[in-house]
Amino acid sequence: MKTKYPEANIYSSGLFVTAYDTSENSQAIIEKNNLISPDKPTPLTEDELTDSVLLVMGSHHKEMILSVNPQANVHLLSEYTTGEQVDVEDPFGGNSRAI
Repeated sequence: MKTKYPEANIYSSGLFVTAYDTSENSQAIIEKNNLISPDKPTPLTEDELTDSVLLVMGSHHKEMILSVNPQANVHLLSEYTTGEQVDVEDPFGGNSRAI
């Protein structure tokens, strides 16, 4: 997305950031598909909840964010791109063959 929208401030934050490195499975997928490596993961902040468009991979993340801030501008990635409500499999800690 950074290459498609260079004028936008795009970065990744997480609800449960325990390590500040990209997971092994995520990194393998990035390398296999010749993608740009993401910035180091950071925890989601209160400012981001109120002042950002938040794109999440799964409906459970969307629900968690809305439970903390019902006014948050949060969308499933699929809603934002295709209008459909479809969860994206999370490669963190999962099986990279499923992705």
